[in-house]
Amino acid sequence: MLLWLESVSEVNLTTDESAADARRAIASYQVAAQKASQMLAESVIANDLTVEQIQALLFASRRPQVLTLLESIRDLVGEATPTATDESALHVAENVD
Repeated sequence: MLLWLESVSEVNLTTDESAADARRAIASYQVAAQKASQMLAESVIANDLTVEQIQALLFASRRPQVLTLLESIRDLVGEATPTATDESALHVAENVD
């Protein structure tokens, strides 16, 4: 299996340098995945998602075509970042009695 992987990737995986590079790449991926996981957890809590909404996210996460569709929608609509006007309107709306 290792020989096949080496021939396909054209990387000598038996050298210490290659192994170190692979460990660094894995560690970098793990850090990025942990940060993304934390962002997701914070977003779920901040937006009070229901069980059904969380299940919909799980459904999407298991299907690459759904993720591609969602990314296309995000690109079409643009990132949902609040503007200063949105922030002040939200603050005012929260303080209305």
